[in-house]
Amino acid sequence: FDEIEDSFENEYERAGCYGAFMDEVIEKKFGVGFREKLLKEADELSIANNDTINAYECDVRSEIYGLETNNVVYLSGKKFNVKRNQHGQFLNLDVMVYIDKVGKVIGYKLNKFMDDDLDSERERLFGVVVKELKKYKECKAGEIRGKKVITENFVTVNFY
Repeated sequence: FDEIEDSFENEYERAGCYGAFMDEVIEKKFGVGFREKLLKEADELSIANNDTINAYECDVRSEIYGLETNNVVYLSGKKFNVKRNQHGQFLNLDVMVYIDKVGKVIGYKLNKFMDDDLDSERERLFGVVVKELKKYKECKAGEIRGKKVITENFVTVNFY
């Protein structure tokens, strides 16, 4: 997974391509194709170990058919008596949905990382959310280097 970018902390820094510079240094030190060979080896180890791969790291991303763009589901907050945060907004839930190599959903996990003291409310709503997500049965498996892999997919459930 390659996430190299130019970022500048202040007006005195000069523009330049850090990623291209690093590729050049790596090539000089380890030879042409080293980086690609290393990435291929890491991919093959992940496949051989049957690791769960983040969907965004796949060559072909897994997909949950029927979800809104960016894997968002909208549910009525009033219908489920959802609490609001300190700003008066309904909370949202972030759920990891696991898809196996044939495109079948094999599990759900509540992703708790919000800093708003509403984790118990999220846990209460998790069952409701899983019941809703089970409606989306058709999925496409993710692939790395042409091989199907188990993936974790980030789904946001927004209450309105």
